Amino acid sequence: EALRELERALQRGEDTGLVRQAIAEVRLVRGELAEAAALYRDLLRDDPASPKLLNELGVARHRSGDTAGAERAYRAALEGDPGYSLAWNNLAALRMHRGDATPAGECLARAVEIHPGLVDGWCNLGLLAEQTGRLPEAPRSYRAGIEADPEALTAWIGAGRVLSEMDRFGEARNALARAAEIDP
Repeated sequence: EALRELERALQRGEDTGLVRQAIAEVRLVRGELAEAAALYRDLLRDDPASPKLLNELGVARHRSGDTAGAERAYRAALEGDPGYSLAWNNLAALRMHRGDATPAGECLARAVEIHPGLVDGWCNLGLLAEQTGRLPEAPRSYRAGIEADPEALTAWIGAGRVLSEMDRFGEARNALARAAEIDP
């Protein structure tokens, strides 16, 4: 339905760039990755240095398995805007996926330094600590995500999971109960 409305907006002559960007975002969310990537490439012809468009192209490429293309897009976004915390977070996720823990950690540290309210960055730091055997560090990262957004479901679940792994069952139960309250 959203795509139909966006097509109507194009027919009504609304801002073509914004509407096409919205169409690309809907396609990305729906998992129509090739279509989304094609739309982002088209949009980048008009605005080749847009960090947001480059980052979103990176997401489409990453999700479709083109990790080299995703990294190029994320790096290009960061060249255009070194303060774009979401691109730092996405580059870190890509590196985590590849098992490049140290570079991923550096990217995540940069992301949350730029934007301390970036819940995904904090959750990824927690996950990275878990993956690299630094379990005692993980709860601090998840707590920082919770402080940034007390309704951050992913942070509550991550905290509950890691606290359980650390045999801190009472705290784990409380964190998971809070997650269930947020999204039963």
